[in-house]
Amino acid sequence: MSEITTKNDVEVMTKSDIVDKVSHRIYDRHRGSKVICESVIDKMLEQIKASVMNEGQTVVFSGIGVFSCNTKGERVGRNPKTGVPSNIPARQKLRFSVTPPFRKRIINQIK
Repeated sequence: MSEITTKNDVEVMTKSDIVDKVSHRIYDRHRGSKVICESVIDKMLEQIKASVMNEGQTVVFSGIGVFSCNTKGERVGRNPKTGVPSNIPARQKLRFSVTPPFRKRIINQIK
């Protein structure tokens, strides 16, 4: 299993960390549970991204958080090497907001 890193005393889990933990809990040496878990998590994240970004839906995990689309407008940027200004086009970002009760549970576990 990979080592979970911390940032500002908060555990930061990558997708591979989640796959390792889930596959370890449902270990089945005959079926290759790690490969299955990774596939399930990949498909879940792809579907969330497609629903939010392409279809404009909001995906809610009750009691945990909400995935939504955040639109960033066009702006003028500057090439750091040459200093030449250039337009940065508008884009959409996938955003996740944690629900207040879940945030409180996490903070209480950290303390």
